Amino acid sequence: MGTRRHCKTYITELFLVAICLLAAFRGTPVQAKEEAPSDEAPYDLVLFFGQSNLIGSARMDSPNPFAGMDAEAASAMTGIDPDLIEATVSATKVNLDIPEGAALEYHLLSDSFAPVTGNSRFGEWGVDDRGAYAGVKFQSKTEDFGPVYLDDPNALLEMASSASDSTNLIHAFCAEWYETTGHRVLVVFAAVGGAPIEKFLPVDDPDYLNGVSGSYLFEYIRSSVDGAVKRAVREGLPLQNAYFVSFQGEGNARDPKYRRVYQKVVANLKGLGITKGTLIETSNKIGDAKLAAGVNRVHQVQEAIIAEDPDICLGSSLDYDHYIPDRKTYEGKDARWRKLWGNLPYEEAYQRARLLTDPNRKNLVHLNSTALAMIGRQTADQLAAFTGLAKGENR
Repeated sequence: MGTRRHCKTYITELFLVAICLLAAFRGTPVQAKEEAPSDEAPYDLVLFFGQSNLIGSARMDSPNPFAGMDAEAASAMTGIDPDLIEATVSATKVNLDIPEGAALEYHLLSDSFAPVTGNSRFGEWGVDDRGAYAGVKFQSKTEDFGPVYLDDPNALLEMASSASDSTNLIHAFCAEWYETTGHRVLVVFAAVGGAPIEKFLPVDDPDYLNGVSGSYLFEYIRSSVDGAVKRAVREGLPLQNAYFVSFQGEGNARDPKYRRVYQKVVANLKGLGITKGTLIETSNKIGDAKLAAGVNRVHQVQEAIIAEDPDICLGSSLDYDHYIPDRKTYEGKDARWRKLWGNLPYEEAYQRARLLTDPNRKNLVHLNSTALAMIGRQTADQLAAFTGLAKGENR
């Protein structure tokens, strides 16, 4: 099959380039910067992969969930830093300051880097002669990737990665990573709404899952990491490390294979030269009687994955920590959710949980941009400490 030949070529080339690059730049000195990074500040490639909450999927017409609230009081109720609450414009927009030059995103379709700013949209998007597109898919005829157009009838099924519209966790991660480590970020973004973990396996893997959201996600990741590394070499960018951030799990609530398949995905990423990573714990739609057991099951598996793998750390548990089921489950014999909320009355706990979600009641599975920004900030801090890159530690 042509696709397999294409995959093997990429893996071989990427492995050789990545090993040489990591060896060459691991000792690059990092200087403290107060403003824009210097040309000598190293880059760390960070792959972000996951589902719709990684993309950022609050509705664009949703209002500011913190309007009229005191920032300190809102922070105490949500665990979100007051400055992020004060910077919130709406459920989909938080004003974040990312120093110029602190981060770049790699775009496979154009084989180019784009600067990351507080207004960046992540993923492949734009307009060409065919029309507007927001995502990328594998094209079997050419054995290459191309745009997913907005009028594509099978867009979600064929998509290898989507595109974001709103402030998501990556903006805050990039700002915090530079401030915490002095390193710049080279972003590779791969996310499809509703994609289960099996979709991040190679398409010829026996555990790959057909027929649901997403296709060729691993192939897109591999090609993008390969392209980003080679582009960095051509442009003389001092690339030093390669890590991953995963925010995925909602699509595997009833999946007994989740743990094994996630571990297989991580093993494949290590084959691409991505040495360590961080897992952001997930939840699901709040207040739903049918989802609580699945949320807890995935949480237990994610905790086990982190505990077992010395190359993975917890990025953030903010999403899980602020999940709440329906009232009957919350007030029932199983007290786990009440304990999570410090035995608050259901109405009070539910209203606090709502401060982290889209204000639109039809979209409660999705976090608002303020919560995502906090998750991005926490994840950057956790990964920096885990890898020893936090300022003041050995690098």
